[in-house]
Amino acid sequence: MFDSENTPLVTRFEAGDGVLVTYSTNSDGEGVYKAELDSTWLSALITSNQSGALTLSAADEARIVALEAAIGIVLSDEPEPEPAPVATGTTGTTEVVPTTSPLALLDDLTITYSLVSFDGTVLVSETSFATEGNTQTTLAIGMYAQMSRNNAMLKYMTPTYTDGKVIVTWKPEQLGSTVRVNIDIINTAVDTVTYTVTDY
Repeated sequence: MFDSENTPLVTRFEAGDGVLVTYSTNSDGEGVYKAELDSTWLSALITSNQSGALTLSAADEARIVALEAAIGIVLSDEPEPEPAPVATGTTGTTEVVPTTSPLALLDDLTITYSLVSFDGTVLVSETSFATEGNTQTTLAIGMYAQMSRNNAMLKYMTPTYTDGKVIVTWKPEQLGSTVRVNIDIINTAVDTVTYTVTDY
């Protein structure tokens, strides 16, 4: 459809994977289209590639490293120093223990865990995608690995892993905070997954 000057009256915008396009009208009555990075899509892409699930070119890998740095994920070639072990039941900590039944997952699931302040405010959240075959041990190690690389989370606590559990040691100004875990199981008929959260 065209106007009298042969200008299209309908405009179509197409965005590829990882791009969101929104439309609004500004105070001058102009139509404004805004393209933004889809952070949820990007997070899922990065998470799925941490285990080498994607085959990427060297240029793609370089772009992912740049994107990880932009959203606060900094990976180092040198091994990260292990934090000092934290005794179970230590005051000012929260313990998170996942359990799975059967022992290895038969289906995929999505886990969102949040740091929740003592006043109920959600400080920061992280989403993890677990595939079939994961066990309660790998779920705990996966949570610890993500927490230890999330700079936004590290502002509030320090995570450690021991004996199948994640122990969160809160910074002094966050004492009384907790961890909330939400699980989205695609097929709840085959897997039972629980996270026991204990605050000390």
